[in-house]
Amino acid sequence: KSGSQLRDYFDLYIHMVENGHQRVIRSDHELDNATSDGLKYLALCVIYIALCRLLCPDRDVALHWPIDELGTLHGNNIPKLFSMLNQSGIIMLAGTPGENPSVLRQFKHRQIIDFETGVRVIDVPDSSLRERAMAQQNRQVRQ
Repeated sequence: KSGSQLRDYFDLYIHMVENGHQRVIRSDHELDNATSDGLKYLALCVIYIALCRLLCPDRDVALHWPIDELGTLHGNNIPKLFSMLNQSGIIMLAGTPGENPSVLRQFKHRQIIDFETGVRVIDVPDSSLRERAMAQQNRQVRQ
């Protein structure tokens, strides 16, 4: 039709379940108001993954994604994001301002850039004493 907007030909929506509640999101305004920033971030990643693999369906091609604001996600969702990207053949590149071991442990290669000493490899232990204590405390709370 003459005078039609391109967006009139498409209907894109997101269906998600958050805390047992189903949500259907049809606009950026609904997405901004429907959920937490972290879940919104993950929803957008799902869309980007789908678009990337639509444009590059060859799973032998490893895609590399620079990702910002990992701190927006709850700590439990960071491994889920890595898993989702790995399953899609996408390698995450990220810079973080801190050295959070639980986040750094998700990366195969970890370096720190220091203006005085240059680039160094970061060695991250399997788990810190603090993380083990928190896990123990969480197990006790659930029981």
